[in-house]
Amino acid sequence: MTHDDPVTEELRLRHAAVTGLQTSLLTTRSVEEFLQTVVDGAAQHIAPNIACTLTMLREQTLLTAASTDEQATEADKVEYEVDSGPCVEAARHGVESVIADLRHDDRWPEWRTASLKLGFLSAAAVPGDTGDGAQISLDLYGRELDAFGEPEMQKGRVVVEEIARALRLSLLLAQQAELAQHLEAAMVSRSTIDQALGVIMGQNRTTRQEAFEILRAASQSRNIKLRDIAAAIIENLTGHPAADPPAFDRRSR
Repeated sequence: MTHDDPVTEELRLRHAAVTGLQTSLLTTRSVEEFLQTVVDGAAQHIAPNIACTLTMLREQTLLTAASTDEQATEADKVEYEVDSGPCVEAARHGVESVIADLRHDDRWPEWRTASLKLGFLSAAAVPGDTGDGAQISLDLYGRELDAFGEPEMQKGRVVVEEIARALRLSLLLAQQAELAQHLEAAMVSRSTIDQALGVIMGQNRTTRQEAFEILRAASQSRNIKLRDIAAAIIENLTGHPAADPPAFDRRSR
């Protein structure tokens, strides 16, 4: 195989895309920051002097998740408003589009008119699927005619596939972090309630179930959350706030 072999070239492109996306995942602090880094890199990697946006379709709602250029964002908005355009086709139906000359393409007239006014002469849209109920489109805007030939589109396909995979991982990590926060909150709440039950049992010489009924009745009569009434009881009867539970180790499995 030579360096010009299509398989070798795709592997090279994919390796470059994966390396860049992995670096972005490790160095960014939020999904939003990660997506912005991704589109910035895509614009530099695919072709010179282009703008790039990332459209996301989730629960039938279209939005621009990240953009390198305000004019490109405005062009996207026109598509969303009329629900017609290459990135809409890519996100909704998985259809790839290339527009070599916007002046002579009448498939999406409202978007075309807006894009020309914003300074774009060519465009493309490459679909992707995160596999998590969200579809994406990598939207490419060129300020020159025929900015997106087959080499540029091949780069776009590789990039959007790896974006979808990385986004899937990013969303999974975000969900796990949210789950860990919920577990921590539940542990704090349970610990506070258990301490309050102990105080009530000692003060009233009741069983645990009877103590719980007392606590629940107080919560309902005052319309205060069970954890909050438990915390108030502990502080009122002991003079000290409820003790925090042991720290939750997020590395545990």
